[in-house]
Amino acid sequence: MADSKHLENVKAGRLTEVQHEELAKEKGQEASEKALPKTPLGVAIMLKHYLRFIRVKPEAQGQKAPLYFFHPDHGVWLEDNEFLQDLISVIFPNATEKQAFDTLYKIARQSQLKEIQREYTVIGNRLYNYKTGRFEELTPDITVTRKIKTSYNKKAKEPTIKGWKPTTWLLELFDGDTELYNLAIQIIKASITGQSLQKIFWLFGEGGTGKGTFQQLLINLVGMDNVASLKITELAKSRFTTSILLGKSIVIGDDIQKDAVIKDTSDIFSLATGDIMTIEDKGKRPYSIRLNMTVVQSSNGLPRMNGDKSAIDRRFRILPFTKVFKGKPNKAIRNDYINRKEVLEYLLKLAIETPITDINPKTSIEILEEHHKEMNPVIDFVSKFFTDELTSEFIPNSFVYHVWKGFLEYYDIKQIKSERGLHKEIKSNLPEGFEAGQKVIPVGRQLHTGFYPKEDLPPFASASYANGRASPEKQKKPKNERGYYNHWPAHKNQKKT
Repeated sequence: MADSKHLENVKAGRLTEVQHEELAKEKGQEASEKALPKTPLGVAIMLKHYLRFIRVKPEAQGQKAPLYFFHPDHGVWLEDNEFLQDLISVIFPNATEKQAFDTLYKIARQSQLKEIQREYTVIGNRLYNYKTGRFEELTPDITVTRKIKTSYNKKAKEPTIKGWKPTTWLLELFDGDTELYNLAIQIIKASITGQSLQKIFWLFGEGGTGKGTFQQLLINLVGMDNVASLKITELAKSRFTTSILLGKSIVIGDDIQKDAVIKDTSDIFSLATGDIMTIEDKGKRPYSIRLNMTVVQSSNGLPRMNGDKSAIDRRFRILPFTKVFKGKPNKAIRNDYINRKEVLEYLLKLAIETPITDINPKTSIEILEEHHKEMNPVIDFVSKFFTDELTSEFIPNSFVYHVWKGFLEYYDIKQIKSERGLHKEIKSNLPEGFEAGQKVIPVGRQLHTGFYPKEDLPPFASASYANGRASPEKQKKPKNERGYYNHWPAHKNQKKT
């Protein structure tokens, strides 16, 4: 009735069209304000009507269960309170921060508690289950948090672009080394499916080797929205750092400094193995969760890591880029070819259809071993002294320490280490064929039976070894000594017979 009256007034010239439009807007706003809720409970009810919510079960009892919502366009469950608060402010513009938190609290109290199903990844617009190797239709019933931008095309074939082919290019990056090529495919597979085999993948090489282009390929496959940019050397700098990892499928750290120090490797390993990690955002209660992420880092030199050598060897997979391209680089590869849909779909198909394998190339093992020696002189010493060339069946600690002092002097290494500290570290790094033990020097003998110091004295050690039993007087009593049993001589004799 009021609208028809306004129209009559416009026709009669009592109201202008502009005035009529302003009145219509006012009435529309009044109607909108009446329709929209003005309390946290009302906003919570409205949001629950249009969005699906769950709480993700934390790994520790008594902790806050974070609120997730299903994003229908992306097909994944997200924790994004900032986005939800923006929605609240649209519905209830005058809401205070406390009222916004109250709204989310009311939603959370009424939301089901669920666990993340880590075997699932959204690839394109379909669900992929890496346990079954099959694709399924998207459904909010599956609690999936990983998303990959590139779609799976079962008919995809390898493209050729002006003579360039993806697999030929990848093989060329590694000078034709098929072990390194196969590891590159496994890294692509891990980035897509989350099947990282609990490894940290390290892209290793100088500039101009294609390392940066390969890294960009991974980003293109996954989609930048699904990538967390974080150097693992920065992981321990702030307790809030881990919060940026939520909702991401892969974490990439670019150009880590060669001499950077990682004092504690436990957080890195937890990230790679899917162990419990603490997530804390500013102003919020921390909680524990398992993240399903693939860790890829790159550098032209490895960082110095304070950690167990065997654990580092188990977790790290080094991908060295061995080909140095001379002349002008083909910029079209990075700027064009690896961005093309047909290239990405083919490589995704190739990676998914390649069986998962833990590949540790010979070249990678050698690089990591050399790095251990650079980081820790004890490891270098062990590799030089404890070899299958030793003739002694038992090597006492005192002789090993004598050789160690010669090693430090010969190689001009400035390191102070007690005899006890040295042997503690040697025991952690003993190679195959050796074991720590004890043996008694019998009465009347200066040296252990089966110990030949002259034959086993390396060129970098002094010939003046003495164990304090040179005189007959000192040999009247037996002496128990700690040392290392060498099983190689017995093994060689068995082979001869």
